[in-house]
Amino acid sequence: MTTLKVHANERIDFEDFGFSVTENLDAIARRSGEAFFGNNGSWVLEGFALTNPTGKQLQVSNGRAILAARADGAVQYGYLLAEGDLTKVIDLAALPSGTYNAYIRFELLDGDNSSRVFWNPTGNGAEFVQTVATRRRANWSLRVETSNPGAEWLQIGTANNAGASLVIVDQRPLYFEGQPSATYASGWGTANDRNPDRITYGTKDLHTFTAAIRQCLEDLKGRGLRRWWDAGIGGLNVGFDADPVEDRVAAGDANFSLFFNAGTPRLVGSANGTYVQFNRNANPLLESGYLFAGSQQSLKWDQYGVQIAQGLSIGKALVGDQNFGLLFNALSLTPKMAFDSSSYFQFDRTLKNFSWYIDGGFEAGLSALNGFYVGDSNFKLSYEDGNVPSLFFDSLARMQYNRASAYFQWLGSTGVSRMLLSDAGLRVLQGLNVGFNSTPVDDTLAVGDSNFRLYFNSGAPELIFDSNLVFHTIRGSDPELDLYIFGNRIQRSKMNGANAYQSLTSPAGNPEFWFTPTGANSWQLMAQRSDSNFHVRNSVGQGFTFGASPSGCDICIGDGNADEWARLLFRTNTGGGLTGALYQDASDSPFTSGGILHLSNLLPTSIEIDIASGNKWRFNSDGGFNASGLVSQGAGKINCNGIYVLGVPHDYVLEKWSTGVIDKTANEFSKSYSRLSIEDAENFVRSNFKLPALSSDQVELGERIGSLTVALEEAYTYIFELKRDLDALKNKA
Repeated sequence: MTTLKVHANERIDFEDFGFSVTENLDAIARRSGEAFFGNNGSWVLEGFALTNPTGKQLQVSNGRAILAARADGAVQYGYLLAEGDLTKVIDLAALPSGTYNAYIRFELLDGDNSSRVFWNPTGNGAEFVQTVATRRRANWSLRVETSNPGAEWLQIGTANNAGASLVIVDQRPLYFEGQPSATYASGWGTANDRNPDRITYGTKDLHTFTAAIRQCLEDLKGRGLRRWWDAGIGGLNVGFDADPVEDRVAAGDANFSLFFNAGTPRLVGSANGTYVQFNRNANPLLESGYLFAGSQQSLKWDQYGVQIAQGLSIGKALVGDQNFGLLFNALSLTPKMAFDSSSYFQFDRTLKNFSWYIDGGFEAGLSALNGFYVGDSNFKLSYEDGNVPSLFFDSLARMQYNRASAYFQWLGSTGVSRMLLSDAGLRVLQGLNVGFNSTPVDDTLAVGDSNFRLYFNSGAPELIFDSNLVFHTIRGSDPELDLYIFGNRIQRSKMNGANAYQSLTSPAGNPEFWFTPTGANSWQLMAQRSDSNFHVRNSVGQGFTFGASPSGCDICIGDGNADEWARLLFRTNTGGGLTGALYQDASDSPFTSGGILHLSNLLPTSIEIDIASGNKWRFNSDGGFNASGLVSQGAGKINCNGIYVLGVPHDYVLEKWSTGVIDKTANEFSKSYSRLSIEDAENFVRSNFKLPALSSDQVELGERIGSLTVALEEAYTYIFELKRDLDALKNKA
């Protein structure tokens, strides 16, 4: 600390006077806070809460705090503030959406303006009066930033203005309580805080001391279980450092403790489950206690006495040693006689069976239900149904002899008969392999290996040589033999009277070519057996027919129904020329007006398309195209009674001019529409010699009509505007 020293009869200069009334007093005001409350830090004692009174306004109320200030470019700490403005408000509505940090700092603000006399040294000198600030009063400042504005500013929270109102997070570093956003943690106890070298690492200010006291209180009340202000103690460790456990007092280490386990008191002796437990009860007669060793109950006491779970060694004089004796397991109701620690003979009262164990392993058993069994209860000799001796290998798989029916039988793991041997022979239920060892396949007799086999495939016998060569049969009144190579049927044979045929197929199985009999030793190639035509068809009858059926057909295309054919006929007509026609079904007579395409004897003069009787279109050799009853007009011309084009709505031109927007008449053509001003339209015409809405390219007729419509509607809007301007000029005149 530095103070002003003056001497008798000394003139006080302005420099010393300013030091005594500003710097000296300022230093005295903050020295105690800087040295005692905490070195180079700022904290809130109370107040300075952040609120959102309305809209996106951030309001901070005053309080008491130890703050810093900036003077002559240097940060000065230790100002104890307990006065200043009651509130300060900053509106974040105009700021971009985001999270802003709120900061405060200490300020000395000029105030208390009053008149004071000053000396004017110019000339002969004279006094003058001037109103000036006569006091510097303590106050505080508030600002919001996205990053720290300086070391003297203390962050007290954050505010996010992205929503309809502010989202505020309280981050005030409370001097005695810690920071709310950090759950009021003390912050003490890390690094060298607990170092025994207290001269070097000891507490040196009141803030650190209070943080240490808070942490030590929480350590005593149960670190992590209770806060320093909570009532009661959560848990306690004595003699070692570890996180305590709720309702447990441990001494020496975590394995020796008094533990109130969900309302049940325990005295725990080790981590291996050795403890004494007391079971409370509102009825004193029902209270009990237990002794557990290695998580196993060894002893119980209650009003009836003491119960020992495993056994009691009374001394060598009675039983020789602790391994030989009679034992009773009260939980399983199993009395047993033990010969050593792992060999014993026991009786299970629940299952009603005797068991013999040697060296801890089951050896044999005897029961009324299972008979005599060895190793486990599944491998046994049993006498089933009073007349069927059986050797069981597991619960269902067994070999048995039926004395009444005189046969041996093997039953598999599901209890179903797999093989039966009797005087009648050998019966195998599912499959049989001969000459090799492999799992049989159901309904299969395999010889040599699994590829050469007889297979009863869902009632259809097959002879399989390997996966690529198979003979497949179909039983019944219309028997069939098929040959498959590489999974594709390449041959089918039927020899049953009228249905007899031989067929060959492509590797894909389609189409098929049929050989049908025409006599005792002759066959013909056909696609269909019911007529004398040659057919090429798919599986549903669709294809081609060469012949005279349906009536008058050279080549017919269809699905086999008489009225669903398309016919192509070529004939020599009475005029001596070649005439042809394509008809839509078999009901039309050849060379009438009902055909779809009629190639008349005018060839090569014309080609006619006959839509219906009398309604024809003709392509002429001169390049013209005309409807029936009209004559050709020459190359590239169409002669008809009318051409109809689908309308394209262009009313959006008038809606845009009338309302300024396109809404009710919007379509795909209106998306990019914009009308030129009449001046721009004039410039376009002068430069391009065409209207703006019309293209010089070859376009479809409907599009050309639409472009003309746009040009016409725009012309109307120009006329409307010219009339409006003309009327305005008339009115002005």
